[in-house]
Amino acid sequence: MLQYNDKAWEALGSSTAIAYIGNLNENMIINNIGFLVFIFTISYFEFFYKGSSGYLRVNDNFVIKDKLLIYFYVLCVALWWLLIIKVGAIPVFGNRMIFDSGVNNSLRPIYLALNIIIVILVQYIFLKFINTKKVYLIVLVVIGIIIIFCVGSRGPFVNLIANLTLFYIYSNRKRFEKPNLIIVSALLITLVLGIGMLFIRHGNKIDTSFADKMEQEVMYGNTFSDIRDGAFVLNKYEDKFDGYLYGKNYLADLMSFVPSSLSSYRQTWSWGNFTAKQLAGYEDHYGLRGGMFLQPYVNFSWIGVLVVAIILGIMYGLGEKSFHTNVLKEKDRFELRFIIISLGITFANSLSISSGFHDVYPLLALAFIAVLPKAFTRIVGRIRL
Repeated sequence: MLQYNDKAWEALGSSTAIAYIGNLNENMIINNIGFLVFIFTISYFEFFYKGSSGYLRVNDNFVIKDKLLIYFYVLCVALWWLLIIKVGAIPVFGNRMIFDSGVNNSLRPIYLALNIIIVILVQYIFLKFINTKKVYLIVLVVIGIIIIFCVGSRGPFVNLIANLTLFYIYSNRKRFEKPNLIIVSALLITLVLGIGMLFIRHGNKIDTSFADKMEQEVMYGNTFSDIRDGAFVLNKYEDKFDGYLYGKNYLADLMSFVPSSLSSYRQTWSWGNFTAKQLAGYEDHYGLRGGMFLQPYVNFSWIGVLVVAIILGIMYGLGEKSFHTNVLKEKDRFELRFIIISLGITFANSLSISSGFHDVYPLLALAFIAVLPKAFTRIVGRIRL
C-alpha cells in the first residue's frame, strides 16, 4: 500500500504517514465501500439489466452529420492553437497552469472546453476511420493526439491512447484474440510518451534529480495518490470544519463556465480551490481529488457516497453494454451513441469530483450539434468534403 509509505507523503510536505494513519484508514473505507456499490451496480446494468437504456436511443428524426462535426473539430483545433499563440507558450513545454492566473484566467473556460471537445471528437473520427478507411481522418486523429500531448496532462493523454487502442482491437477482434505486436507496441508507445512528457516538463534534462522525480511520480505521484490526498484533505477538513458542506462544492463547480477570478463563491468553494487553497494552503495547484467518493462524503455523508456510486454504476454499465453491442454489431450507429455515452459518463464522473463539470457543458453543445434535426443540417449535407 504505497499510500502508507513515508516517501509518499514527501509531496505534501510531510515526512511521515503515521500522523495521518487514522485519516488514511477512514478514506480507504469511504472509497472501498463506494467502489463495492459501484461494482455491484455496473455488473447488474451491464450483464443482467433487460430494460431499455433510453438515453442511448437514436431517434430516426435525428441524424449525425459527419461533415458538420469534422468542420467543428477543425474549428476547435484552430481555436486551440490561437489560444496558445495568444498566451505565448505550449503548456507541456512550460507552465501547465498558464491559463489559471493573471489575464489568461478569463480564457481558461474556453481552453478547457476545447480540450474535452477535441478528446471526444478524436475518438469519434477514429471510429469513422475504422469504418471508412479514409486517410484524411487518421491525419485529423494524429493532429488531435499531438494537441492533447501538448496540454501536458498524462491522464487525458493516456486515456485517449488507451481508448483508441481498444476501439481498434474490438473492431478487429478476430485478429486480437491473443496479445500481439500491435497491442504491445501501443502499450510501449504510451509508456514512452508518458515518460517523455515528464522529461519535457523537467526541462529536457536527464540527471539524478530527474530519476528521483520519475520514481516519485510513478510510485508516489498522481498514479496512486488519491487515497493519500484524501487522507490529507480529511485531516485539514476536520481541523477547520464541523459537519458536512451540503453541496457547496457542487454548486460552485456547476458554475464552472464563470472564471474563478469573477466569482468569490467559486474561489472559495469549487472543489479544486477548496482543497488546494482553503485546506492545503497551496496557491498554484489544481486541487486534491481524494478518490472517487471523498467529495460526495464530505458534502452529503454516506448518502452521497451511495447515490453517486449507484449513478456511476448505471452510467458505466449501460455505456459498456452499448459499446459491446454497437461496436461489434452496429458500427455505423455507434459514433453518435459514443458522444451521448461520453456526455452521460462525464456527468456521472462530475458527481464524483465536481471539478469535471467544466467538461459537461462543452459535451452538451457537442451532443446538440451531433443530433441536429435533418432540417437544420440539410445545407451542410450538400457540401462535399
